[in-house]
Amino acid sequence: MNPLAECDDSDRADREGFKDAGHISELLTFRLARLVAVNDKAGGRWMKSNFGINLNDWRVLGLVHEFGPVRVGLIADILLLDRGQVTRIVQGLVTRDLLKTNAGKEDGRSVELTLTDAGERIHRQTMSFASDRNKLVVAPLSEQETTQFLDILDKLTEHNEDLLNLPDPGK
Repeated sequence: MNPLAECDDSDRADREGFKDAGHISELLTFRLARLVAVNDKAGGRWMKSNFGINLNDWRVLGLVHEFGPVRVGLIADILLLDRGQVTRIVQGLVTRDLLKTNAGKEDGRSVELTLTDAGERIHRQTMSFASDRNKLVVAPLSEQETTQFLDILDKLTEHNEDLLNLPDPGK
């Protein structure tokens, strides 16, 4: 079964650039992945040299700040990472005293994550950098273009999350 067959034809992007791309560099997903890779490389270097953390460490700290106290499973779901991988990241952050674990409020068998004082401090400092970096990333765009881009990005993200739930076409 072809997942694209599940999409309504009227909703498909039928623009010249998305018809039968001849080269990988013409694909939207490749171009988005490249934009992310460029930013990850720059941000990762900065995070490592200034705070000794990598991007996944930073993302976990940021999500714990935003949703905490929070379970590892939610972090894994948001980041689309394996729970084991997130657990290893969390263990490293706990060892460095940036996160702490507590028994879950609703279920004492579960573990909830919160930031330590040091984790809060790093989060504030790194968010300041990330906010400045965001401004640089969209500097070539007008305010209206930035708003449109973010709206389109939200729409595409929601649509592609829905596509994750379609049956695997190879099965």
